Amino acid sequence: MGQNEKLKGPFRRLSVDFFVRWSDVTFTTGRGNTHKGMLQVELLAYDRNGNALNWIGGTMRMNLKPETWAAVQKSGIPGHLELDVPRDQEIVLSTGVYDYDSSRAGTLQIDLPAPQESAKAQEGSR
Repeated sequence: MGQNEKLKGPFRRLSVDFFVRWSDVTFTTGRGNTHKGMLQVELLAYDRNGNALNWIGGTMRMNLKPETWAAVQKSGIPGHLELDVPRDQEIVLSTGVYDYDSSRAGTLQIDLPAPQESAKAQEGSR
């Protein structure tokens, strides 16, 4: 999964669930007390040298009915993305969210060790 057609396997699939604070997004009230907003959400994987490995994302167009709006105000705007990356490689994972209506953006970057490094670290801590 992802938009880099040149990425060669073997792969591991990263599954990322996230929430965006509703109060950080500009919503407009529409007919029937709906709330409209639009976000660009991206997930990018890089190697340690900054080379892009794979990426995925898109636009979230929201037209929330009153009951969904109430749920979003309690927990946030949910999102889910999946991305294939090289199986045995360290990954730098970056996320980005852009609110079209306010022009506000936010990012987060985390380092993910190669799977065998995680397993070795766990064995060493036993």
